[in-house]
Parts: sequence; C-alpha cells; structure tokens
Amino acid sequence: MKNEAIKLNGIPAVNEAQVKTRLNSTMLRLKTEYGFAPAKDITVEEMRQRCDEVAAELGTAIETYVKEAGKRPDIMRNTSPYKVSKDFPAKKYDGLQAHANVPDDRLRKAPLYTQEGIGNLLTFNAEYLLRASHQEEIANRTRKDWQRLEYEYVERSDFNLRDLHNDLLERINEPGSGLTLKFYKKERKKWRNCGCYSCDNYFPTTKNHFKAQSRYWTYKNIEDGRSNSLYCSKSCRKNQENALVRLQKTGTLLPETTYRYVLDDYKERVEKKHVTSDPTFFDERL
Repeated sequence: MKNEAIKLNGIPAVNEAQVKTRLNSTMLRLKTEYGFAPAKDITVEEMRQRCDEVAAELGTAIETYVKEAGKRPDIMRNTSPYKVSKDFPAKKYDGLQAHANVPDDRLRKAPLYTQEGIGNLLTFNAEYLLRASHQEEIANRTRKDWQRLEYEYVERSDFNLRDLHNDLLERINEPGSGLTLKFYKKERKKWRNCGCYSCDNYFPTTKNHFKAQSRYWTYKNIEDGRSNSLYCSKSCRKNQENALVRLQKTGTLLPETTYRYVLDDYKERVEKKHVTSDPTFFDERL
C-alpha cells in the first residue's frame, strides 16, 4: 500500500508519501508563522485572533490531507521494547499501549505531519492565550484584591497564634501547676505577631516569657525581641523592606513568582530537574 496509488471513489489520487510531504510542508509554514512566542504585551484579543487563524489553517490542512489520503494523519507509536520482569524477555508495546507510552520528549518533538505535531502547535498558541488572559486579569486587580491575596500568602509559620494558645493551655493544665486564666493573660501580652506580611510567627517581646527555659524553644527563625520589636527576626525585617519597595513598583507586596503565569512546558522541565534519581529516597519516607 506504501507505493500504490490511493483511490478515492475509484479515481487514483496522489500516493501517501506525497500527501504526507504536502502536509509536512504546510505544517512547516504554519509553524514558521505561528510557532514563535508572541510579544509580552500582546492583548487577549490579538492572541485570540492568532489562535483562530492557526486553528482555521490547521483545519483546512487536515481536511485536505484526509480527502487525499483517505485517512487521518499518523499517530506516534512507541516501538522500543520494555522489560516485564527479570524472568521474561523484553516485549514490544502493542496496540493502544504503543500509542499511550510514547515518551514525553518525543511527543514534544513530534513530526509535523503527525496528530501530535499538529496538537503541539495548537497547544503552544493556546498556552499564550491563557497567559495573556492571566496578565490582563492581574493588570485589572484592585488594591483590595491584592490585599486579600497578601493576607492569604504565608511563607513562615513556625510558631503561630494557635501554637502559642495551645502551649499556654498545656502549661495551665499541667498537674499541680496552680496556674489560672490570669497567667494566660499576663503571658499573652509578652508575645506579638511578626510585622512581616508573609510571616505568621508569634515572638516574645521579653526574655522572661514562659518558654524561655524550655528545652524545645529552639526556633532559629524566631528571636527574643524587645518591647518595641516589630519582627520576629532580621530576615523578616529585610523581607518587609523589600516588599514595600515592590509595592511602590508593582502595586503589591507579593513577589512576582507568586502570580506570574508559568508555561506548562517550563513546569515540566523544572519538575524533571528536581526529581531525585536515588531509589532509596522514597523508601525512607514510607
């Protein structure tokens, strides 16, 4: 069938290799036109128009291919063998398994004439449409919207209000302690919430707090402060100073990494980069 003419309604058509070459040529042109990252300031409408154009072009190319070849574009297969176990020889993927087990790196570099190659071009542009929508939504956020997100954003919570409350109650409820609610109120005044926007820690403002002699008061990120201290540590003071500079520039205390849009392809590369190759890594955590 490879070298035979394909017949449509009894009329010989161009052979399959020619049809595939023509589709590949069309896809190469479309990738040249639409396979590059758009400008960072592109609007949602402009990006949506670009997606509509590439979708229409691809639709025409696929329809032409199906009419001439009499079938859909090729689907990628995994032809490499795999081992079932030590006792059985290597086997080849068969049927749907061959299509479902194509490695990700091959899918990303799929030939242009395959369904995966066509899908990659659509996905690429759709991703940038989502990014443009995300950037527009960020640009339209009010200060009230940012304040809500800043309130929810926590980087450090080594010893929060609930921890302080529970430890005070445990001390009061210790057998023979003789402590009352008066002790709770007195000690509670010695602790203050850190003034850094992203820190949920509570820290002592005096050195004679109820945990001063405790062997488990070992939080390196929390320092004993003075009565006028605003932050639980020097790093929190610096973080707040940097956040106030960002507020003047971007309108929010949050770092850009918390709200910028990250493309899926970049996420996959980062995840793979941080996956351990040590097989005992997971066993130790079971």
